[in-house]
Amino acid sequence: MSQVICPKCGENTLDRLSNCPVCNEPLVEGQKRNEVRTKRVYYLGLVFVAGLVAATVSSLMGFPKLTMIFTAIGVIGLVALILKMNATN
Repeated sequence: MSQVICPKCGENTLDRLSNCPVCNEPLVEGQKRNEVRTKRVYYLGLVFVAGLVAATVSSLMGFPKLTMIFTAIGVIGLVALILKMNATN
């Protein structure tokens, strides 16, 4: 394990810690950005699933135009999800 120096207080801490134990400053610069990316991936997954569920329900109810619209929304959500997953890796 290596040591990391806190940018705010200068305390030496282990690199596995996410925040400084003395001043609670984030030690990893991109930590907040990764949390936002994770939330976006969850949101895009939800859009994909909701689009497919809505397409299935509208198909069962006999609304072909709505089925096509909701299927398109689900496919767009899936494509955006795939692109976002490739961007985060």
